[in-house]
Amino acid sequence: MKPGISKAKKAVFVDKAKPWMRPYMPGYVNHPVYSTWAMIRAMECAARKLLQPYLEEGEDAVGCEVKAQHLAPAALGETIRVTAKFKGVKGPVITCRLEAHCGKSKIGEGEHKQFVFSRDRYRKFLKHANNR
Repeated sequence: MKPGISKAKKAVFVDKAKPWMRPYMPGYVNHPVYSTWAMIRAMECAARKLLQPYLEEGEDAVGCEVKAQHLAPAALGETIRVTAKFKGVKGPVITCRLEAHCGKSKIGEGEHKQFVFSRDRYRKFLKHANNR
């Protein structure tokens, strides 16, 4: 990883709550609101946006842990703004604090961890996993 990520103040991911982002559970009521899984997707996007400039050529990252609280609903069509702030690095794992807002209301908060790795190492892992 390139140096300097600890100085990264924040990254912001903005999206609009689209109909496909509502909860979908076959056989249950599907509310016309922004789902928890869509908020977590946006949180992962914000965390990756923070990390991306610090990845070296040949490096990549995957999400390895998410802790999130969905605090309030957001209607479909609303703009969702997720801010990721660098919290720490421990070995190959980068941790970000997250906040999701809809207008002036905080609708979610949490943490996201990303595991940074060599793409070559990952290809070898996938080859091994596919040969099981």
